[in-house]
Amino acid sequence: MKKAILYFIFLLFFINYTAAFSQKVKFDNAAWSKILEKSKKENKPIFVDFYATWCGPCKELEANVYTSKKVGKYMNQNFINVKIDAESQELELVNQAGIDSYPTLVYYNSSGEEIMRYSGYRDADEFLEEAKLAIEEAKLPSLASLDKLYKNGDRDVTLLENYLKKRLQQTPQRTDNGEILDAYLQKKNSVVDEKVKSVFMENLKSVKFNSTSYTFLTKQVAVLKNMYSPEEVKDADYINGINSFIAFNNIERAIETKNNVSIDAAVIEFLKFCKVSSTYYIDPLWSANELLKPYYIKNDKDKFVDYAAKYLETRYGKGLSLDQVKTRFNTVYDYNLKNAEIEDSTENLESQKKLMAENQLNSYLSEDLNSTAWEVFENTEKVDILKKMVPFSKLSVDLVQSFYNLDTYAQLLHKTGEKKEALYLQKKAARLAMYSDLEEQAEEINKTFETFEKEYVLPALMPMALDKATLENHLERYNHYNMVLDYDRILDFMPDVLFKVSPRETVKGALEGAFSEAEIFVNIDKIENRIGPNIVIENNMGFAKITMTINMILDINKMLSGEDSTPESRKSIIDNITSSYATMYGKKNFSFDPNKNTFFIKNSTAAFGIGDKTKDTWKFINDEAKMKGILSEIITDSIREKLK
Repeated sequence: MKKAILYFIFLLFFINYTAAFSQKVKFDNAAWSKILEKSKKENKPIFVDFYATWCGPCKELEANVYTSKKVGKYMNQNFINVKIDAESQELELVNQAGIDSYPTLVYYNSSGEEIMRYSGYRDADEFLEEAKLAIEEAKLPSLASLDKLYKNGDRDVTLLENYLKKRLQQTPQRTDNGEILDAYLQKKNSVVDEKVKSVFMENLKSVKFNSTSYTFLTKQVAVLKNMYSPEEVKDADYINGINSFIAFNNIERAIETKNNVSIDAAVIEFLKFCKVSSTYYIDPLWSANELLKPYYIKNDKDKFVDYAAKYLETRYGKGLSLDQVKTRFNTVYDYNLKNAEIEDSTENLESQKKLMAENQLNSYLSEDLNSTAWEVFENTEKVDILKKMVPFSKLSVDLVQSFYNLDTYAQLLHKTGEKKEALYLQKKAARLAMYSDLEEQAEEINKTFETFEKEYVLPALMPMALDKATLENHLERYNHYNMVLDYDRILDFMPDVLFKVSPRETVKGALEGAFSEAEIFVNIDKIENRIGPNIVIENNMGFAKITMTINMILDINKMLSGEDSTPESRKSIIDNITSSYATMYGKKNFSFDPNKNTFFIKNSTAAFGIGDKTKDTWKFINDEAKMKGILSEIITDSIREKLK
C-alpha cells in the first residue's frame, strides 16, 4: 500500500512536471461568435494569429514562440488565443480586419474591437512585450463607450485623447477625426506640450483646410517642423509639404463618398499643391493613381479603362523615345541617386550610384506601365482601348524585360490581332519564368502559348525551288520554329551534309545546349545589339551567330574574372570556335585565317572577325570598364552563380 501511495505521488509529480515544461500557447478553435462570448465571460481580451498554411514565418512562430514556456504561461493566463487560417476560415472577420499579409497578429477586446496589431515574425521576448502592452490598452474604455460619451457632449480632455487613440487603432484606420481633433485643440487652448504635439501629429491625416487644426498648424509650424524635419527646412516649405499631404488625404475622403465629381475636384486640388517645389510627393500623378486605380476597378470599370488610358498618356506622353521618357522623371531619378546605398564598395562609387538610381527608375516605371496595362486588359474587351495599351506595354518591356510584362505585352498583341508576334513573345515569357525557377507561372504562360499557337497557322511547306516566294516561305517557317525552340523542326532545315559529320541527335543536343545558354542571358537582342557589331561581321547566319555570341560572352566573362587571362587561354577561345564551326559545316568548309584573324565559311559570304591587339574587336574585348558596364546589364549575380 505504501509503495502504491509513493508511486501515485511520483506519478502526479511527473505529470505536473511534464505539463509545466511542455506548456505552450493553447488555441481555441471555436467559432468567432463563441470566442466573443467566452471573452466576456472570462473577462479576457482575445489574441488572434491570422496565418496561411504556406507561410514560412507563421510556421516559425508556431515552432519557436508558441512553444516557449514563458509565452505559453502568459498568453494562457491573460488571453483567449485563436488561430485563423485567413484563406479558409472566418472570412467575414478576415475581410473586416483587412488582412493582407501573414502572419498578422491582432488583439481584440471582448466587444470585438481591435486593440492593436503587429505583422511578421517576432521572437519570444518581443512577442511578450507586445502582449503586455495589449493588456494595458485593453483596460482603456471601449470605442463604443467613448463614441457614446462624445455624442452626448462629453468633451473631457482625457476622453478626447482616448477617443482619438481608439479610432486610430481601427482597421482601416479612421482618418475622419478632424472634428474631434478640433475639439481637443480648443480644449487645450494655447497649451502646446509634448502630448498635444504628439496627438496632433498622430492625427495629421485628419486635418482639413480652414479648420481649427489647420490654424494650429500654421501658428505652431516652427515647433512641429522641428519634430520631424531638419532644421534647415524653411517654415514655408514645410507648410507647402503639409498642404500637399492634406490635399492627398482629401482624395481619400472623397473616395469614401463614391462621388466621382468630388473625387475629380480633389485630384485637381492635390496636383495644384504639388506644383509647388516643396512637396511630400516626388511623383504626384502616380501617388494619386495608387488611390484612384483600385477604387475605379472596384466601383466603375468603364470609368477605370478610360481613366487608365488618360493616366498613361498624361504621365508618359505619346511617341516619346526611351530617353525622353526617363527625362520626364528626373525628380524620381534624383531622389533615387540621393538615397542610393552601395554596400562594401568605394571603387567607382558615384558611377555605381548612378547605375543603381537608373535601374530603380526603370523598374519603377516598368512596373507602373505593366500593372496599369494588365488591369485594363483584365477589365475590358474594347479593342480600341486595348490598342492604346500596346505601346505602353512595349515601353514597359523596353525598360525592364521580365516574364510578367512580356506576358502582358503578348496578351495585348494577341487580343488586338498581332497573333504572330504575340506567339513569339509568349514563348519568350515562358522561358524567362522557367529561368527564374517559377515553374507554376511558366506552365500557365505555356498554356496561353498553346492557345495562341492553335490560332496561328503556318503556311504549308512548299517544295524546294529557286524562287523568291518559296525561299520566303521556308524562311518564315524556319524563323517560327527557331523562335519557339521546336528543335526537331529546326533540324529539318539543316543541310544534309551536317548529319554526315554529326548524328542528328548530337546536333539536336547542341541546339538545346546553345539555347539553354541563350536563356541564361534572357535578352539575346540586347546582347547582340551591344556586343554583336564589335565581334561579328556577317551577312547572314541565324543560329551560328547566336551560338558564337553566347560563347564569346561566356569567354569574355572568364577573361574579366581573371579565370582566362593568358595568351594560351585566348588562343583556346579561337580553337573552340573553330571546332564548333568545323562541326557545323565540316572541316573542309570552315577555316580560320590567323593573318586576318577572321573565320571563313566556304561558299558563303559570311565572315566572322575575332581580331588581334591591333584590331578594334580585340581592343573592345579588353576594355575592362566597357565590358564590365555591359556585363553588369546582362549578367546578374544570380546568373554568375549559375555559370559557376
